Amino acid sequence: MAARAVIFDLFDTLVDGGTTRRREMIARMGVDLGIDPEVFKAAFRDSYRERFAGTLGDMEQTITTLIRRCGAEPDPEAVAVAARHRVDYTRRLLTPFPGVLEVLSTLVSDGLRVGLITNCSVETPQVWSETQLAQYIQDPVFSCRVGVCKPDPAIYRLALDALGVSAAESVYVADGAGGELVGARDLGMTTIRVRAEGVDHATFGAIGDWDGPVIEDLTELPGRLPELMAS
Repeated sequence: MAARAVIFDLFDTLVDGGTTRRREMIARMGVDLGIDPEVFKAAFRDSYRERFAGTLGDMEQTITTLIRRCGAEPDPEAVAVAARHRVDYTRRLLTPFPGVLEVLSTLVSDGLRVGLITNCSVETPQVWSETQLAQYIQDPVFSCRVGVCKPDPAIYRLALDALGVSAAESVYVADGAGGELVGARDLGMTTIRVRAEGVDHATFGAIGDWDGPVIEDLTELPGRLPELMAS
């Protein structure tokens, strides 16, 4: 069956996941908030499931909750500054890898629908419309907006429904952190791994039992899509 849609992961697939920079940024937030950087980093890391599910509120509410978990009392002005810095950092992070926009443009020109499923916290959808990616990607699915994360089958179904396609007509492309490829494959989607360096599997989970198609660079995708669909 020919593909009608290609659905992408975001971090470490279309844009840098920023593992090292993210840790440095969170440590700086701790300093600005008057909290030991290592303590704040640990609280931020340990909250990722809640943040990705959108249960901690907006960024200021999230930071306020984490400060209290660190045993401190939040200062509203410092919280607002830290939240702005976090949003600005995310805005910079959502810069596409070289060649990504050309890949997306080619897929759209070929008549394919292009979607997105990302496990993320609230600052990502907050700045999404400002990114270069937004012009190509229809109906992105942000975990923090829908309250469910990969590899739960429900989040893939939401993306498929939004694009009006079946799993068999769709390709899911990702670096594979947290078992996302296996989750998509189990639903019946064609799944393709893009190799990514420096992915924070220690936090977000390993690739899992993956023996499917792999491409070294996303720019390979348009030319190899028929072959990969058949494999």
